[in-house]
Amino acid sequence: MAATATGQDLLHYKFDEVYGSKVVNYAAGSLAPSQGTIVSSLPGAPAASWAPGRFGAGALAGSIASPNTPNRLDTGWVPGTFSGSLSYALWLKVAYNQPAPSLCYVFGSPTSGQFRVFTGGSGIWFTSGAGFASQSTLANIYNLANGNWVHLAFVADAASLTATYFVNGVAEPSRTITVAPTWTSPVPFTVGQQLVGSAGSIFDIDEFLLANRAMTAVEIAALAQEPRAGNAGYGSGCGPLSLGSVGGVPALGNFGYGLELSSPQAGIALLGIGGNRATYAGQPLPFDLGSLLGYGACTIDSSFDLTTLFAVLGPQPAVFGMPIPPLPAFLGVTFYAQAPGLLGGSSYATSNAFAIAIGG
Repeated sequence: MAATATGQDLLHYKFDEVYGSKVVNYAAGSLAPSQGTIVSSLPGAPAASWAPGRFGAGALAGSIASPNTPNRLDTGWVPGTFSGSLSYALWLKVAYNQPAPSLCYVFGSPTSGQFRVFTGGSGIWFTSGAGFASQSTLANIYNLANGNWVHLAFVADAASLTATYFVNGVAEPSRTITVAPTWTSPVPFTVGQQLVGSAGSIFDIDEFLLANRAMTAVEIAALAQEPRAGNAGYGSGCGPLSLGSVGGVPALGNFGYGLELSSPQAGIALLGIGGNRATYAGQPLPFDLGSLLGYGACTIDSSFDLTTLFAVLGPQPAVFGMPIPPLPAFLGVTFYAQAPGLLGGSSYATSNAFAIAIGG
């Protein structure tokens, strides 16, 4: 059974949490879980699992090649049978000043012979196991990324049967492929490694995007210039409160952007907006506020350290305007929101948490 819906983004990770081991998936409408989990053998993990990012606060830290010490993201997304156009894009930088390894797997399906992306001692980049013949870059990606951030994208178009690499937003010559992309995997997709036990990626990774569609050259050029705007719910909270967004994505200059808090019952709520998801009132997150107050399990997963807004809940959702000014200083900034409330006069509830990543 296919685990993908043709024509959509599947995975989008910004790696800006820089805390713990959970990473938000910003891909809108994705069938993948709302969060992935970093699995690391790096000394000092989970703090060592993070590196400074190309945009925003962080990136997924690269593995150590020798001895093989992987640092990977388990996305939780099981591809099943993938078919249709395939695109990916990511920022890369060689970690730990390592020499080009004989082999390192950067991401893929942890099933032998299936979709995998890797490089080796030549520094050339390979996309393999997707049904068509292995495709390699002309550019030496290792050399470009050694000490510098480089943007790499790949598009395999099922309609035109072409495969094209883009380096820093510029296309290499397209090649003809004989079949449309397809592969099958019954286990979760990973970023930072392919097979458990295989060589991990030596690259720090930022702004990772995987799509079941053919991204356009214009779209890829934009990804190579600025972070993509995105928002996504994560965590569960407790009770029937639901927090989402209105007015599109949180892009620079979107004055119509806002948050929407929905409830099937009348009540009151406080919408807290914070600048991190690491601590709440000095307590590590996630924090079970409900048990502390005698309400049973009710998780807080946002810091509430910037502002708190009051809302009266009724038959219509409460909308909080959050206009995004067209100021470049906001690019790559991420906010986290969550709303505790009292419903029906006495029933305590907490919404899911919500990440707001400002981009272009």
